[in-house]
Amino acid sequence: MKISVAIQVLPTTKEATSESVVAVVDKVIEYIIDENVNYVVTPFETVIELDDYDKAFEILKNCVKIAGDLSEQVACYNKIFYSEKGILTIEEKTGKYQG
Repeated sequence: MKISVAIQVLPTTKEATSESVVAVVDKVIEYIIDENVNYVVTPFETVIELDDYDKAFEILKNCVKIAGDLSEQVACYNKIFYSEKGILTIEEKTGKYQG
């Protein structure tokens, strides 16, 4: 893997309920799953990892667009780790902590 992106979308919905916010986040996660990349969902963000730099940013852009289309407005926070030589994978970073 060459790039890892942590994606946190925080939509504001008209209903302003936890359920309506979770529904938007669920749609974003469904999109990520459909992209067939390595990913992990955590309580605060979803992390994707892949080799294609441009594809990673396309996915990030689409996550914001999906959330924005389904909500009044959306904030998106992300963290990006990149190295052409390769990065530690999700499994290498956290595998030993999985039960």
